[in-house]
Amino acid sequence: MFLSGRTAQATDHNTLVFRLQVACSRKENVPQGETDSDKIYNNHQVLSSHLKWEPKGEQLPVFASNPPAPTNPHIVLTKLRPGHEVDMELHAVKGIGRDHAKFSPVGMSHTQVHDSTYPIAFIQPRHRTAFSHSSFSTPINLFHRIKLKSSKSVSLQV
Repeated sequence: MFLSGRTAQATDHNTLVFRLQVACSRKENVPQGETDSDKIYNNHQVLSSHLKWEPKGEQLPVFASNPPAPTNPHIVLTKLRPGHEVDMELHAVKGIGRDHAKFSPVGMSHTQVHDSTYPIAFIQPRHRTAFSHSSFSTPINLFHRIKLKSSKSVSLQV
């Protein structure tokens, strides 16, 4: 499990545990020559709805009214045939961008097309106070402002 930073220990405050336990079996009394998998097999598709949350520590009172679950219950995770079985425990770890880029809520801040970099420009900023400092208040001062000579807009440089 990937945990770093201040808390390298999985706790009930930074980790959700899900259980996935599905076994495929053949249905009884299926007519010979039937080709529809839904009519032949039980649990032949493992769906995201099969993920069951297992509360740990103090999670039950916190999430009692809205338990963690997949937002789309119809995502096919894998397909099974009789005799196949999936039995796993999954840990969802809460992280921050300082630990790993996959936890960062910030997307790409510029695009590169044909060896040309196009900076982001704000023509009319909504909050003028955001431009009053030499850099935005990001955790690692990700953006710095640059005044463009050709216009009054402000461009951000990463």
